[in-house]
Amino acid sequence: MATKRCTLSLPLAFVIFFLAVFAFPSERKKSGMQLEQCVYSTLCLENKPKVVVGLREATSNIFVDNPSYRDFLFQTFGVSSADMESTAVVMTSLSIGFPLPVVRGLLDLAGA
Repeated sequence: MATKRCTLSLPLAFVIFFLAVFAFPSERKKSGMQLEQCVYSTLCLENKPKVVVGLREATSNIFVDNPSYRDFLFQTFGVSSADMESTAVVMTSLSIGFPLPVVRGLLDLAGA
């Protein structure tokens, strides 16, 4: 399988990309998925869990622990969660010309 090389004309710090979640039929199905609130009768979540599809996740080299900055990210870019780990994976991948999407399951509320 041939690897497609990507050439970036902007400094990497200015490159922003979004993957349209609803481009994949399986994601449309998951958005209506019903999740169980209890595993056993004695082990239950406080609130009913739900699948949220369509919001954006961001990655950077800083820990987002500031409610004002978190609100800015959401209001400006529609970013609902942030991580630090994906940055290293994406930067390494792009440095060898191999772009990839990052898919994560997150529990962090970015300072909330």
